[in-house]
Amino acid sequence: MIFFIAAVVVAASMAGVFISVGYEMAQKIDVESEAMTEAMQSEIAIINDPAMVPYDGTSLTIYVENTGSSTLNTQGLFVMMDGGYTNDTALQVLGSNGAQWVPSAVLQITINISLAPGDHVIKVITGDGEADSLTFRI
Repeated sequence: MIFFIAAVVVAASMAGVFISVGYEMAQKIDVESEAMTEAMQSEIAIINDPAMVPYDGTSLTIYVENTGSSTLNTQGLFVMMDGGYTNDTALQVLGSNGAQWVPSAVLQITINISLAPGDHVIKVITGDGEADSLTFRI
């Protein structure tokens, strides 16, 4: 009789553990699926013509379109030029009253930089991890 009671207590304890672990896994899957959905809805594209990138000797202008279906945040945006981080940038959202980077709106990035003649690579990375790069020649 004691073994039967012990077995029932152990089985009930194990069932409680399995239920709580299953519930936690379901919550984590839900959070991850929401994050993946958000990532799939956000996408960017550098829309400059690589043959005619606006550069006046001291500043470079890059245009990046929000090609996804969700509004993007310009906070936390990284701009890398030739593999190095560039922090002397000015951002302006065009086509959405300048407030938010909504889908189909274009972000104008002006970078104060001196570039030598030749090939260069610029990469723009959003705070959400979406990225695009462009190879161009000055």
